[in-house]
Amino acid sequence: MRFQTYTWGGVAATVYYLNRGEKVDRHQHPIEHTTVPLVGQSLVDIDDGRALTIMKPGDPNLTLPANVDHEIMAVDDGTVVMNMVVGSVSGDMVVAKDGEDGGVELDAA
Repeated sequence: MRFQTYTWGGVAATVYYLNRGEKVDRHQHPIEHTTVPLVGQSLVDIDDGRALTIMKPGDPNLTLPANVDHEIMAVDDGTVVMNMVVGSVSGDMVVAKDGEDGGVELDAA
């Protein structure tokens, strides 16, 4: 997995480049963010009682709620996923506008 992070106007966007089965490991953080695939399909698992969601380009962004475990996995080789959050990214943490530290995983082990 590779990723790049871009910031503008108080929003941070992290773009992940994934092959089939690679994932942004299960995690949670105290701020919500959105996710959407730009290329390929992703499988999003949110531990809030929802069914697994398969997303494809053109689908509306999916909000990942604060303080709820979630995981994003590539269904196809060459999948590109973008996550966006209000705030900025510093190292492997997202810093929300109100100063709370996030925990959006940017570098899976």
